[in-house]
Amino acid sequence: MKKIFLALMTIAAIALTGCKESKNEPTPTPTPLDNPIDVRKNGVEFVQDCQLTPEIYVLDNSEKTLRSLRYVPQSKGHMYFMDYDVHFPWEKFIRDDAHRYTVNDFQPFNDDVNREFYGSVEMAFGPYINAPRGCSGFVCKNPNGELLFGRNLDGTPGAMVILFNKNPRPGEYKSVMLSNITYAQNWNGTYSFDIDSCLLNPKTNIDVMLRQNMAVMDGMNEYGLCFAAYQLPNTQDGTEIEFPNDTKLPVSIDQQAEGKEQITLSVLHHLMLSTCKTVKDVVKLFNKYNYTTLLSKTNVHWFVADASGDYRVFEYWNRYDKDSQTWKDTLYIMGENDRIESTHGSLSQVPYEYYSIENYYANPEANYTFNTDRWQNTFSNKTRVHRMMSAYTPVMTEGQALLCLQEGNFGIEMPGQVTDWSCVYNPVKGTLLFNMHDDMSAVYSINVFEELK
Repeated sequence: MKKIFLALMTIAAIALTGCKESKNEPTPTPTPLDNPIDVRKNGVEFVQDCQLTPEIYVLDNSEKTLRSLRYVPQSKGHMYFMDYDVHFPWEKFIRDDAHRYTVNDFQPFNDDVNREFYGSVEMAFGPYINAPRGCSGFVCKNPNGELLFGRNLDGTPGAMVILFNKNPRPGEYKSVMLSNITYAQNWNGTYSFDIDSCLLNPKTNIDVMLRQNMAVMDGMNEYGLCFAAYQLPNTQDGTEIEFPNDTKLPVSIDQQAEGKEQITLSVLHHLMLSTCKTVKDVVKLFNKYNYTTLLSKTNVHWFVADASGDYRVFEYWNRYDKDSQTWKDTLYIMGENDRIESTHGSLSQVPYEYYSIENYYANPEANYTFNTDRWQNTFSNKTRVHRMMSAYTPVMTEGQALLCLQEGNFGIEMPGQVTDWSCVYNPVKGTLLFNMHDDMSAVYSINVFEELK
């Protein structure tokens, strides 16, 4: 009887356990966020001899770099990466007063770039692409207290090219750099690439891909320092309407302080990733040089963060002096407390705006007149950033932050447009989590620290 009793008790226990489990919530269906695609592990070779013309390459490792190009099949031809082993002579593009590049004149810079890569300027025939009107982002912390840095790259749709800079020049830092193929090719006057799988066509010459280091829009280096660039409104051609009660529209930045050498956009982005470990290093970098805008309508500002949890917004602003009718370029470097003050001054705050960035000026001077300046409201009425930050919380996982970025995608304000990529950086862990073209059916990951070993 005792054995029968024990057997019955065992059956009852199993039955009760089954009943208990049946009351639990069903196991969630795994999503792409739960199993992101490792970019490097899924790369596929495709470059063929007929796509290369090595006889025109000037710099060492040019052919090796191009042959390292891979595509990620899950991206449907939208994502490529390569080991960028070319040592580009950036120091030639840091200019003294006697050899300055002229503001808004991209052609001489572009010609010099082509001479370094290909020994001639024949590849450049313009006209050049206008800069994208968009981009948004924010910072938050994950449940472990680690700073997360999220960015949307908006504008001209194009495929992503990831540059793994694993073999930097002596004294420079390794990095992973993100660029849009459309920018580098159109700045070079080339229009043969589009957003599909055209690179996979053996008839497509890919020599221009060497120039992708010119169009790096965000990235992270081996110390966890990361940055992203965002466009701002400015005017050069005189066709914009100025309203009587508005403040003056900004013009292109052209700093000319004595004793400082001149740098431009591509050089600045390279120097941030190759020479800076912390945000404080970036502060010193910005203050060391005069900055000049070469591409029309491409005033930009930057979000920069590091592994210590420090982050700032870097922004140039033109102060117009009515008496002398001259412009003075001012550099604003804004932390969280500075942003809190400036957003309250704008009288048009959005939720948690001091943690965000978009394509409107963040400095207190511009914020003070945001509501009354029609040129500011025309360029950005804060529709996208308001929606994005309404879904924001100060503490989010990387996956939640990526989902929050989708609320600020480009199509919300510009129908038919897409966000090229949304990316969440973790500078402490050295990780990237991202998706492309507003499509969350595929999510990708890169472990920067592991890949750069």
